[in-house]
Amino acid sequence: MKHHKSINKIIASVLWPLTLSYFLLLSTAAIAAPSGTPETRQLKPAVQSVMVKKSPGMTYAMKNISLIYHDGKIYNDAKQPDENDAYCLCRYPVFYGQKSSTPVNNIIEASIAESLRLGEQKSKGESLDILTKQFLKEYDAFKKERKSELPYQFDLNGKVLLNRSGVLTLGLYTTAYTGGAHGSNHTEYLVFDTESGRRLRLQDVFVKGFEKRLNQFIDARFRKMMGLSKTERLDSEKGSLFKNSIQFNQNFALTNKGVSFLYNEYEIAAYVYGETEVDLSYKELAGILKHEYSLL
Repeated sequence: MKHHKSINKIIASVLWPLTLSYFLLLSTAAIAAPSGTPETRQLKPAVQSVMVKKSPGMTYAMKNISLIYHDGKIYNDAKQPDENDAYCLCRYPVFYGQKSSTPVNNIIEASIAESLRLGEQKSKGESLDILTKQFLKEYDAFKKERKSELPYQFDLNGKVLLNRSGVLTLGLYTTAYTGGAHGSNHTEYLVFDTESGRRLRLQDVFVKGFEKRLNQFIDARFRKMMGLSKTERLDSEKGSLFKNSIQFNQNFALTNKGVSFLYNEYEIAAYVYGETEVDLSYKELAGILKHEYSLL
């Protein structure tokens, strides 16, 4: 009997990832568009790469959504689009096998959905499959109204940065163009408690009263990065910031080496300077990190 149970466990461990991959492939299938909107067709069979990842932390598979606009139609296609195509690409991890998988996946999809919405659009709980398609419908309307040939483009890549028992960190990296003088880049970090699936904030990771010392660490590291002395202004030409100060934000990542803070375009400096990232080691933060996070 024990031998049969062992065989059943082995079979289940093989079939479960294959079953998940099958359903993820189905979820990328094209959805028929209502009349009066750009039609969705398959240029060729949509072969989406789905890869199961196993680690000491949470198990996940990568989901790909690849939509390309061409001649008034939206194609569900896995090929790499041309630089002159309008397209919407999303690659992100989908977690499974734990109770915390559902809340983690919900937060990831909500963050991606927020990136996909244009203008003042509000959340209506749409799926990412619908929102990616809506992105290109918006382009179709824009093209017809403005007679513009400049394509809308959206490319999001989700990466697992840390995946250990207890803590999960993801990076969502987006490049987009929706008209204007130039495109935009945006990075969002998501840190989770893998037991509950809850997104962690700084107050969950640092001890009470951490704020002043953390800002001092960030200020010192940024000055070192820019070659500034302790007295030189951060809003000088050399410092490049909008203000004569730099403080922590909630866009942070727990990594193998320490805690990273990411400031997106226009957040603390002009577009020309791009994103700013400040990395601090666990060793230097040991005095203000909670014990469980100082041992990562």
